[in-house]
Amino acid sequence: MTLSLRHRLEKLRIQVGNTPVKCFRTGGVDLCIKLEYTNPSGSHKDRIVLGMLDNLIDTGEIRENSCISEVSSGNTALAVAWAARYLGLKARIYTTPAAPGAKKKLIRALGGELIEVPKDVDRGELVSEAIEKGCVPLKQDDNEYNVLTHYSTTAEEILRQMNGELDAFFMGIGTGGTITGVGSRLKRFSSQVRIIGVTPRNSVLAGGKGGDIIPGLASKEVPPLTANSRGIIDALIEVSREEAWKYSWKLHSITGFLAGLSTGASYAAVEKALKQGLISKGSRIVIIAADRLHSYITG
Repeated sequence: MTLSLRHRLEKLRIQVGNTPVKCFRTGGVDLCIKLEYTNPSGSHKDRIVLGMLDNLIDTGEIRENSCISEVSSGNTALAVAWAARYLGLKARIYTTPAAPGAKKKLIRALGGELIEVPKDVDRGELVSEAIEKGCVPLKQDDNEYNVLTHYSTTAEEILRQMNGELDAFFMGIGTGGTITGVGSRLKRFSSQVRIIGVTPRNSVLAGGKGGDIIPGLASKEVPPLTANSRGIIDALIEVSREEAWKYSWKLHSITGFLAGLSTGASYAAVEKALKQGLISKGSRIVIIAADRLHSYITG
């Protein structure tokens, strides 16, 4: 008997989330790392893809054998291809030539149709093209289920795993979904929890013109999902690409984990926040290990 689309989605949902948190004493703080790279496709994006698909199945926009589409140069693209293959959906994914080669190979191996486009192509044009091709665009950049999924799953897990004892949450800002979703839930739990955003040096979000490129983090635009983050993000810390690399390796030397560059950027931001007095010695800090380092080396 063929499983229904809804039943297959629920089977995937069992495999996603409840990722471990590991804590280490370093630099005078308790640094706790949530290992989101243990999700099936290797990142926290598995969560939001299932959240967005869940809504689209409920509304009837996605049915058996539908085509789904996303514009992504990294983890979301891979998560879409992973979910689509298991659910029996077609995946049309737009990415840039600069996307990690290892991820592009895996997307194709999963049956995803990968279209490489110049980085400056308007996303709206790609969404329109996908619709013309008969695909349903997920549009992670302004999809409320990006935020809601992290609010109801990632944040709840953090509160449970930390027994409600944390002083700050640091997160690199890409689409803005994770920091807005997790941050709003943590603020609801306690207004004393500090939510610190991490952004590339000279990014537009930090008032620059778009500078360093750190995979997964927005540099040249202000993510739409941060529009409603006023009162959630307490401070923004800029990190250079070189610092992201340096602190990814520093994290490995302390913990043995091979976390990706956005995690390295968050760790660098923790040390900067200590120096700036944004957090104090003895604080319990949570950061996300969104993906693994190897994709950025083998790709």
